Amino acid sequence: LTSDDMSVLNVALIGSSGGGVATVGHTEARTLLTAVNQHLSLIRARLSHAIFITLHNGKSMDSAHQDADQASLAIIHQGKCEVILTDTLRKVNERAGLIQQHLAGELKDKNAIDALICISMDVSLFQDLLETAAIKTIPVTGSGGTSLAQA
Repeated sequence: LTSDDMSVLNVALIGSSGGGVATVGHTEARTLLTAVNQHLSLIRARLSHAIFITLHNGKSMDSAHQDADQASLAIIHQGKCEVILTDTLRKVNERAGLIQQHLAGELKDKNAIDALICISMDVSLFQDLLETAAIKTIPVTGSGGTSLAQA
């Protein structure tokens, strides 16, 4: 942004409560997404989209079982944050995969986002969106050592 440009940047966030994130209190998606959005507002940006997966009971993704552990999927779309699915981690991941494909399509067609934040995300789950962001030269940042290095 230049000093003359007063537009708000649209940022997407993708990821999960992960291994380490789960231990610092970010298993509540709304709390995390609200905090990120508040910080983004300081630089004239906002979370326009989010796809965030959390495991129940504060469990770490490092020891998760796809068919045994319960998870929730929270999204932000059109300014609203909501948990849209609570089910097994496998089913939550399947839905998240479909949503990221849709967002990748929006990014290809409409330049829907200006930047992407990745938090402890499964690279294979978000592959379409990551590839589209790379093609569109969208800035990507985040946390989650192994997953971010793979991206």
